[in-house]
Amino acid sequence: MKKLMFACAATLGLLVACQNDDGENSHIPKTYQPIELTEVQTRMASESTDFAFRFFKVADEVLTQLAEKNGEEPKIFLSPVSASYALSMAANGADGTTLRELTDALGFSGFSIDEINAYNQKLVKELVQQDNTTILSMANSLWMFDDFQVLDSYSEALNTNYDAEVRRVEQLKAKDAINAWCSNKTNGCIPEFLKNMPDGETMLLNALYFKGLWTDKFNKEATQTEKFTGEDGSYTYLDMMNRQSHYLYAENDLYAVVRLPYGNGAFGLHVLLPHEGIELSRCMEVLDGASWKAMQESMTSEEVHVKLPKFTIEDCQNGLKEVLQAMGVQEAFLNTADFSKMAEKDLKIGFVDQSIYFKLDEEGTEAAAVTGIGMTSSPGPNPDGVYEFYVNRPFLFLLTEKSTGSVLFMGKVTKL
Repeated sequence: MKKLMFACAATLGLLVACQNDDGENSHIPKTYQPIELTEVQTRMASESTDFAFRFFKVADEVLTQLAEKNGEEPKIFLSPVSASYALSMAANGADGTTLRELTDALGFSGFSIDEINAYNQKLVKELVQQDNTTILSMANSLWMFDDFQVLDSYSEALNTNYDAEVRRVEQLKAKDAINAWCSNKTNGCIPEFLKNMPDGETMLLNALYFKGLWTDKFNKEATQTEKFTGEDGSYTYLDMMNRQSHYLYAENDLYAVVRLPYGNGAFGLHVLLPHEGIELSRCMEVLDGASWKAMQESMTSEEVHVKLPKFTIEDCQNGLKEVLQAMGVQEAFLNTADFSKMAEKDLKIGFVDQSIYFKLDEEGTEAAAVTGIGMTSSPGPNPDGVYEFYVNRPFLFLLTEKSTGSVLFMGKVTKL
């Protein structure tokens, strides 16, 4: 299953937002028509795809290290697009270095916040027309706890550009209210995004839901129990789906890629499989937006015998703070963060969490993601110039010579 982790997350990262409601005609696929983009939007689409690969590769490295440190098994399943929308909403309230670091990480440096909003809004509106047989929905919300108040201009920007619901709730009741919202927006796939009462003053949420049926379904009778070998050489026996048909296919010296379409073909699942003897990590090293685009352009319709494991990923949640910090988002988490366009009170990002659900079987794929950004108050940049330095806990000391920097004495004091 680990070999499929990248394909699943990258595919989620390329999905955006739409909601079908064609009633009786929803079982008849409409003809696929590509979305027309302006020159600026085409560049932004390319940068957005590149963000998906950068985000995943950094997350793979950071989350794997954190999991190993804690003696846990890493779960590298992500939704880059859900993260992108949540961070874009946060960027609307940021300014200065905080804003620049957020837009740089998203790949949107050089684009104004108005252009970012217009691009995100266009995708929400356009993709609704792409495939009437596939459900793809996105929901955004802004939650204010107790008597905390964001700026009217900020809530209006989120409502206008992201169709975000603005909710006020008592902090003691926030957990149940937010979990109910997440469950509702993901068709019950993510019923408990928050495990505990949220800290802070306000929270941004993005929920993404996808359900698509294969254009050509796998025959359940062809599913057989077969061996799957993990990266460490261990193996398990699981249900393996089988189908031979014409699919878009391409390969290079490192890996092969096949695209399994849903509905009218507007959406598809790309599966990237390293060649025998080649580790997935080696393939990931060379992947970025440009190489992925080149690979897709080289894909041709070929007869392919596909064996694909059935699997379900649920209750998978990752903290993304360290991931974003590794991508250059630093100030947003510090007391010096500038979210002055969000609220009059000094704020910083307290946490960024994401939950993923992904189910793949003979019928198709059901997937969901929720990304939450918790905003908490910060002391801000010390207005009166007085810094508190109370040595009332263990400390370290160094006795040094000024001109050379030589350390004459150094000690750690834990008890006096």
